[in-house]
Amino acid sequence: MVTQLAKTTSILAAAELEYRANARLGLPDDLCNTGVRMQWATIHVHARPEDTLDAQSRERMAASARLRREEQQHRINQYADFRDLLREDPTLALAQLLLEDPTSIASMGTDLLSQIAGYIATFSPGAQWVQTARLLESAFGELKPDAKQFIVDRFCLALMEFGANAPAEHLRAVHRFTEPEHTASKFSDTGPTIT
Repeated sequence: MVTQLAKTTSILAAAELEYRANARLGLPDDLCNTGVRMQWATIHVHARPEDTLDAQSRERMAASARLRREEQQHRINQYADFRDLLREDPTLALAQLLLEDPTSIASMGTDLLSQIAGYIATFSPGAQWVQTARLLESAFGELKPDAKQFIVDRFCLALMEFGANAPAEHLRAVHRFTEPEHTASKFSDTGPTIT
């Protein structure tokens, strides 16, 4: 019985094995085919020192392996959180880098940061739309304000044709360009003025 209990108990838990064995064997019982009635048994468990050292060494190695796995999982979770942050708002990720390790950002140029953000955006959900938005942003940078307004108006008109009125209004509100002064003075409510 003690052998069976020992199979489910660590060698480092000798006191627990003693307690469990004594709880089972500490009751009166008749010994088989001997005609003897046992009133009480006391079990003492002793482990050899070398076995105890081996078990302690295995426990330390297992604990160290668990700790490494937990640290690795923690790092993976941090990387995933940082990746998601870069997808949502690269400026927040940049702020986090600045707070945690300012020297690493000082050595990185703005071009490299843009490349990193672009690379991450290609692997994020909706990456095609992110790239489309970047293309539109770079194309708009070269245009004059009246050309920008024309494109935004056309895009809003197309959205409204397909029933997307709220996004069209929001887009129009966000991209409201002011007319240059010379264009605004050329036209009045009564029509163009001839000089």
